[in-house]
Amino acid sequence: MKKVIIVDASVTPSGSYTHLLLDRFLQTYKKQNSSVEFIDWNLNELPVGKISYNTQNASNFFSFENSDYYIDALKTAYGIVILAPMTNFNYPASLKNFIDHVFVANKTFQDKYVTKGASKGLLTNLKVVVLASQGAPLGWYPWADHVSNLKGLFGFAGVTHFESVLIDDTKILYKDKNKQEVVDLFAHKVDQVANNF
Repeated sequence: MKKVIIVDASVTPSGSYTHLLLDRFLQTYKKQNSSVEFIDWNLNELPVGKISYNTQNASNFFSFENSDYYIDALKTAYGIVILAPMTNFNYPASLKNFIDHVFVANKTFQDKYVTKGASKGLLTNLKVVVLASQGAPLGWYPWADHVSNLKGLFGFAGVTHFESVLIDDTKILYKDKNKQEVVDLFAHKVDQVANNF
């Protein structure tokens, strides 16, 4: 049975743009994929999303329960769907903490300083979908493209199938609209991504 991991980094418990995108994605995906095990990782609740790398925990940050457990799950999963709203010009801190725990040399990528030649990603099995939102129009802050950053990170880790849906301009263009109405405008794109996953 295929395993799909939902990585929820939204700071809103429910009803956010990214949660509504996920609802649409799952509705479409489940129509053609009935035998899939979905695993929910809410980074707001799990230590892997709460613990940041610092001088006080550097010696035990990469423990089995907060690092290897998740790396092993990623290596055996079919894919992951990441909810990544922009927070202060980037993805939420919980997602950064998660990335710090699972992007580990010689576990999710071969370190170029250990292996001769360029680094090599080790998550080649994984398909990644990012469902994202941001208040500003895309491009207002060229240095703050959080979806592009995630694409680069997962590409470095060996992922070749990366797709995303971004609802941008939520604070200006869509400020007076109901969130579900806005998500409905992106339904075709979400369905395409779900069908390709």
